[in-house]
Amino acid sequence: MHCVQAWLKPFKKELEVDLDSVVILAEERFQSRVRLPLQLMTIQAGSRIQEKYQYRLTNGLLISIAERYGSADYVAKNGPDVAIQQATRNVAAALFGFSDDPNVRYLRALPEDLVSSILQKHGLD
Repeated sequence: MHCVQAWLKPFKKELEVDLDSVVILAEERFQSRVRLPLQLMTIQAGSRIQEKYQYRLTNGLLISIAERYGSADYVAKNGPDVAIQQATRNVAAALFGFSDDPNVRYLRALPEDLVSSILQKHGLD
């Protein structure tokens, strides 16, 4: 683990990734024997942003977003760029939603109409 952290350190510094960041790591991967595509992305939230939205920004939510937009079927149909963009929009909308209403919780990836509504409210759609 220490070796991996040392390797990532220059990237984290250059990209200004810290404990308040959400990182979407996208990598095309395949099952080795049959070359079937695996999920395109994982989404990780830094510990301070998890604390800020405690019990609301859950791993379940982030996994749901990654599964919806990173699935082999979604990526094959829409391409990896659109998949990453849509996942980013969903995460951003959830974070804005948490900021807008301290009582809101999302258990799964947000529906597209809600994503658009939240992003429009913040001048981003």
